[in-house]
Amino acid sequence: MAVGFASRAASIGTRIAQAEKQGAADCTPRQLAAAKSELVRVRQEATSARTSLNETEAAFLRAESLADGLVVNRQLAASRESGACRSEPPPTPVTAGRQ
Repeated sequence: MAVGFASRAASIGTRIAQAEKQGAADCTPRQLAAAKSELVRVRQEATSARTSLNETEAAFLRAESLADGLVVNRQLAASRESGACRSEPPPTPVTAGRQ
């Protein structure tokens, strides 16, 4: 995996881990699972010789969006006095660039 892709994947993994530590597994388990799954997928695409640069970039954007959504959700919940879970949003459809 190219250095730039490896660093992006590590950053996504860090954001997912941060959200998980802040309770994403309890509050938004489907969104957490989708983000983890997309991270695995993006790592596979980044190392595949059959995946184009455009497809890899699109996969990274999807993974980053899912990870960012987790972090924002947990920050909002933490800012509430009770720290209670927000209701889980439906998973974001990931159709762009998929075959």
